Order: sequence, then C-alpha cells, then structure tokens
Amino acid sequence: MAFGQLTHRESLSDTITCLAANKEKLYHLGIGRSIDKSTLSRANENRDWRIYADFAMLLIGQAKRLYGADSLLEVPLKQKRI
Repeated sequence: MAFGQLTHRESLSDTITCLAANKEKLYHLGIGRSIDKSTLSRANENRDWRIYADFAMLLIGQAKRLYGADSLLEVPLKQKRI
C-alpha cells in the first residue's frame, strides 16, 4: 500500500499494474515477487489504518522541520483572461 501511495496510484488495480510493469525490480523494492490483487486487497482489509496515519504524521513532522521556512506550497496562480 505504501508503494501505491508513494507512486500516486489511484486504485489497487493501478498499483498491481505498476508492480507488474516493474516485475524485474520488485526484489530491489523489497517486495520480492509479484502480488495478486486479491492478496493486496486482503492485506488492506486486515491492516489497521492507524499504522499509516502514524507514519504519515511522522513524515509530515520531518517535512515541517526540513522545509518549514520554505514557501514552496505558496504557488502563484495565473489569472484567466476573459
């Protein structure tokens, strides 16, 4: 699931397709071998969502410390001409 989040996948099918397209690299990603959609779905159902929430908060805290003074999120928008 973390792979799907980090690679901006929109669904389990999208995640599985992306993993299948990178089959030769799965070992280096720490996955090892191909995963079936049903296996990923079952793991997603049984895993407590708070694990990901805690990890996300940890990453947000690190990002704030690293980039707190930056204003990268303040993106100027172009005015639409009418």
